Amino acid sequence: MNMDEPDSELTGDKSMDSQKSPEPTKPKRFKELVKVVTEKEVKAGGAPLKSCVVNMSPLLQMVFEKKSKPVSPVKKKVDILDYLLDSTNFDIDILQSFTEKKVYSPQTDPSGQMFYKYLCEKARVPIVKYIFEHLQDGDFVMRQHYLRKDKLMLFIEALKKNTTMDSLDLTDNNICSESTILLVDMLKNNSKIFSLNLSHNYIEIEGVSALSTLLKVSSTLTSLFLARNSLENEDIIPLLKTLRTNFFLTTLDLSYNKISSEGGYYLGSCLTKNETLQILDLHWCQISGKGAVELAKSLKQNPSLKVLDIGWNGFAEDSCRSLAFSLMVNTSLKILDLTKNRLVPRAGRLLVRGLKNNEALEILILDNNAIGDDGVKLILQIMPGHPTLQLLSFQGVRISEKIYEHLSDMQHIPKKTVLQNDAMDIQSHLQKLCYVYLSWLEKFMQEHKTALQSIFENADYLQNEYLGTEQMRCCLEKAGFYLTLRHMAILLGKLKKNNLIAYRPLFEGKFSKMIHTEELKRKYNTGPNRTYFMKPKSAWN
Repeated sequence: MNMDEPDSELTGDKSMDSQKSPEPTKPKRFKELVKVVTEKEVKAGGAPLKSCVVNMSPLLQMVFEKKSKPVSPVKKKVDILDYLLDSTNFDIDILQSFTEKKVYSPQTDPSGQMFYKYLCEKARVPIVKYIFEHLQDGDFVMRQHYLRKDKLMLFIEALKKNTTMDSLDLTDNNICSESTILLVDMLKNNSKIFSLNLSHNYIEIEGVSALSTLLKVSSTLTSLFLARNSLENEDIIPLLKTLRTNFFLTTLDLSYNKISSEGGYYLGSCLTKNETLQILDLHWCQISGKGAVELAKSLKQNPSLKVLDIGWNGFAEDSCRSLAFSLMVNTSLKILDLTKNRLVPRAGRLLVRGLKNNEALEILILDNNAIGDDGVKLILQIMPGHPTLQLLSFQGVRISEKIYEHLSDMQHIPKKTVLQNDAMDIQSHLQKLCYVYLSWLEKFMQEHKTALQSIFENADYLQNEYLGTEQMRCCLEKAGFYLTLRHMAILLGKLKKNNLIAYRPLFEGKFSKMIHTEELKRKYNTGPNRTYFMKPKSAWN
């Protein structure tokens, strides 16, 4: 090479370079080369391009081979629970089988307990433990629980699925008209509950109207208790209109309401057309005057009423005259309670006229009336020859010693009972009556043992030989044992334990010892020197 010739690299003459050797291309970046190779591999359908790999630099070739080689996943420790819940390991998805919703069936939940629990969980409301535990009871009693509106609504909704409950007692729970309407909607579709007790609440006229519509369409409900609801004349009118055409209601309790004279008049006119009502409780309803007269007259035409409790009202002389005429022709009334009705001696004489021609009355209660010696003496005279009269009660009636001696002689007449003391304590009167009724019940159960056993077993769907008080009351009435509602409640209260009555021991006379003890107390604790004895006026001077 000539030293005078300029260097091609320095002069920039490209002609000489092209003849000698090609100019080296600018090296591509590493990432760009990988991208190019990858695109070629994709265009070739994913087949490895050996030619491309061979022409690569050793470093790029090594990286590409490592990238194209499938990387085995790192094995993780498998939890046994995750393995079991993985549906790919089994034919059936176990998790799905656990969470699968079961179809609700009333046959599997006749009491509605599970349905009530489901409703509470869905509404996010705490479960009322008492309700959940007693929904399976045949005689459901829940008093003074004062449930909130939402809890009460859930309970009523759960009752729609219940098929085991016979009677529903919601006494003193602050139930208003709105809640009563919800109860009525439930009872329209219920064919099991025959007794509804809404005493001591605030159902008002809207609630009474709803109950009246229920009585028009329901053939199941036979007993209705509406005591202490502050109902007035206009409030009970819808119910009274229904009584004219109702053929199923047998027991009605309207005690401790403000019915007064006008309400008594309407009630009397309805009773003349009713043919199914058997027990009517109207004590402490402020009935007097024309209302009392009309109510007494209705007994002439009513063919079904067996028990009438009109104590603590105002049946004066005019009412007793109408009552006497009704008793002459009435053939169904068995029990008449006239406690504390302002009766005077003349009223006693009027009652005697009706009793002479009556052949149905069995119990007459005249406690706490001022009928005096004349009235008591006249009534006692007709008792020995009366064909059906078994019990006379003059407790709280002040009499002379002469009449008391005559009354004591009546105690020896078989199947005749006369009660008298001068004490004005109502509770002592009720207790004395209760023990008399206990002795009657024992005899009644022995005489009707076969029929009562069949009735009790039909009512005892659990077959545990226990019945609720309301169930027992209805069973006894089916067999023919009637009392006023107040006296029946006290009688059954002596027999119940934990709101249940064991009916098998009643056939064995298990309560006879208690009766005998009370008879001994009565025998040795009464006499002419008893406390509160009213002496004759001649002894005052």
